[in-house]
Amino acid sequence: MTDVDWSEAPPRAELVARVRDALAELGTSLRILATDVLGADARIDLVAADPDGRVTLVLVTAAGDDLAGVALALAQRAWVEARLPDWAQLAPQLGLRSEAPLRVVLVGPAFSPTAIAAARAADAEDIDLVRFLCVRGAGNGRDVRVLLEPVRLAGATHAAPAPRRTGAPPPTVRFRSGLSDADLDLTPEERRGLD
Repeated sequence: MTDVDWSEAPPRAELVARVRDALAELGTSLRILATDVLGADARIDLVAADPDGRVTLVLVTAAGDDLAGVALALAQRAWVEARLPDWAQLAPQLGLRSEAPLRVVLVGPAFSPTAIAAARAADAEDIDLVRFLCVRGAGNGRDVRVLLEPVRLAGATHAAPAPRRTGAPPPTVRFRSGLSDADLDLTPEERRGLD
């Protein structure tokens, strides 16, 4: 078995490429149609379609941008939905289903309970929240692999562990609720007060 270490995220362009390569981990086969598309005042990292022609947008966020990412996902979804019938008409060979609900996969290093609640409150069944983890293999020490972990898919929240620091082991869940220290945003001093 190969030893791996947690790694910092690579530069954005490389991270998006690695996320693209890892999308199959989510169990959906996506055909990438376009990359780095200008949407509603911001770039859409990937525009894809599933085998049935349903369009999926993939947005990659940075640390701390999870709540803003949910807002961006809602805006980009609305922007593309308004243009999708035209896209389907301009490129009928793509087999896009403009009547199908548009899906957005928001990928980030962590999602706070507030961001998850915002996605739920927006009644956004078609906004998936997916956490990425970066690992570095022991082989050449430079190869960074991105792993994807569902946090919220098709409106259902999945138990996802807290973000991991480079070299840190996965956190243990110490609360009956399944929440970790990171979910509660506790400092070590606050945690000691609860023990």
